[in-house]
Amino acid sequence: MSTVLTTRPDSASVTCSLTGDKPRRRRRRRLLWLALAATICAATILSIAGLNSGAPSHRMANRIPEWAPLMAGYFAEIADPAGVHLKNWREVPSNLGPRDVADLAGVGLIQFNPKTHEVDEVIFSNHLGGAASTVMPGNQAVGVARDFAVGKYLGFSALTFRAAEFIDHHEFAEYRITWQARAGRAWLPSMVAIGINARTGQVAYYSSTRLRVTISTVPDIGATAAARAALTVANLDGSARTGAPELTVQANASTQQLVWSVPVLEASSSRPHIARDVIVWVDAHTGQARVVART
Repeated sequence: MSTVLTTRPDSASVTCSLTGDKPRRRRRRRLLWLALAATICAATILSIAGLNSGAPSHRMANRIPEWAPLMAGYFAEIADPAGVHLKNWREVPSNLGPRDVADLAGVGLIQFNPKTHEVDEVIFSNHLGGAASTVMPGNQAVGVARDFAVGKYLGFSALTFRAAEFIDHHEFAEYRITWQARAGRAWLPSMVAIGINARTGQVAYYSSTRLRVTISTVPDIGATAAARAALTVANLDGSARTGAPELTVQANASTQQLVWSVPVLEASSSRPHIARDVIVWVDAHTGQARVVART
């Protein structure tokens, strides 16, 4: 999974889903996907947590470029350019290459692609609050997210709606809505994820990826064969089962790989126990399989 990412590791369970899955199953699958996200993004999270430590890069000492306040004002919908104040400009690593990060006064963290000048992440810290009140309908949240994304992500119409989830963080409830590029059966890295404050209806964060795929998205290994390989590598007991394999392009700054992402679930039991579930990536061209997340 190549996504984005962020400094927002989830700490609470999914209480409902707009995709129609049963809540108990969704909670278990959620924990498994969170384990995968933690595995992929650990280095990024740690680097952001230590942004102010260590020696600065050669670009961190540079002045804030002229285009940055313009882009920041557009995303934060600040009409007066004089009201855009960026500070703590710094460079951070990511799995897709260096990014420029700054603090936008009155809003929160904002991140730029230094090559394209595109904003690829905003955390609206000023929209994370809100007193306990009625949760807005899910379809309304999707509409708010879509309206925001249409004006902010060039080529949004080419993306496919992928998921909408309601997540309760106890002190903050959100709808997390995702659109992603697709080619045939394969999900591609380019995507947009938007968090909507479920109580106020405000945009809580925006995260995006834009990446041109340079490999074939037609698999040589089928989903059935990938599921068999995943069961073998998962090394759970004989009653384990696989969820539906998903074909995805996994990418970083230097490599791209077409894989089947296969959840392997330990059989349910009436006895108290800790479920041992894993996610396995199976190379869709070679059939080589490896565990990438485990709960």
